[in-house]
Amino acid sequence: MASKALIGFNAAAAVGAVLLYLGGVRVVINSNHGAPQQLVDINQSMGVESVPSAGDAAVKGNNYTCTHSEMKPKFLSYDPIMVYIENFISPYETEHLKQLALAEYEPSVVQNYDDGAADKKVFVDSSSRKSETAWLKDGDSVVDCVKSRAAVFQGFAPNTTMEQLAVLKYTAGGSFETHYDWHYATPRAIDRITSFFATLEASEDIEGGSTWFPMVLQPAWKDKGPWCKWLDCSYQRGLAVRPIPGNALFWVNFKKDGTGHRETAHGGQPVLKGSKIGLNIWTRGKVNGS
Repeated sequence: MASKALIGFNAAAAVGAVLLYLGGVRVVINSNHGAPQQLVDINQSMGVESVPSAGDAAVKGNNYTCTHSEMKPKFLSYDPIMVYIENFISPYETEHLKQLALAEYEPSVVQNYDDGAADKKVFVDSSSRKSETAWLKDGDSVVDCVKSRAAVFQGFAPNTTMEQLAVLKYTAGGSFETHYDWHYATPRAIDRITSFFATLEASEDIEGGSTWFPMVLQPAWKDKGPWCKWLDCSYQRGLAVRPIPGNALFWVNFKKDGTGHRETAHGGQPVLKGSKIGLNIWTRGKVNGS
């Protein structure tokens, strides 16, 4: 029997986030593979001061100039590749994207995803996903800049491989159960090869709301203190990334052989108090091994 899963769905673009439903599944972690012995700043490891800013002025509009030079990325994991990025989105950009989203919000939906199921209806299921989603159209200078920045960060430029930006709003009680962003565990021609999740807003009184990767091993901290402002260090297992406006997390969804990285399972932890607004950026491309 095929496993049951859920898919977030964009009706306009006919693409969606694939959610492997892990409720009731016990996960045993008993190895140390994939955890760097020390957190590494990408810029320091490359011997440069900042991410190359090629294409900084590629998008301009209304006194707004697109720049990519303020990012401060740091490795959290090597297997799967996970990079924490400070200053990924500027304060002006966060406000602009939030304004664009205001008229587009709809209840976030899921879809029963089963390779053997004939009926795959899209529906709202607040027991597994409680939030609102706004899909932002291309052509806006800030939208195009953020997509360009995501492409530059990954080392390839064509924005045609990127899905529409998705803005997610969580209020008190909002959450998203553990899921995957990729569609298939086995190699297929095209899938979501990478993901970014950025925070546009987090209320001052927010409690909870971290993005948790339960199967990613914590690094062998020499001194985790400085990292606790970005990560929720109260978690004993996995990595829980705090919602900090302007910052983002990037990860790679597939292994070299084209199979889905199980360790990329993640979920939006319940917002116990306050609210947050996040941003998904998905890059679709040919999966290695397919």
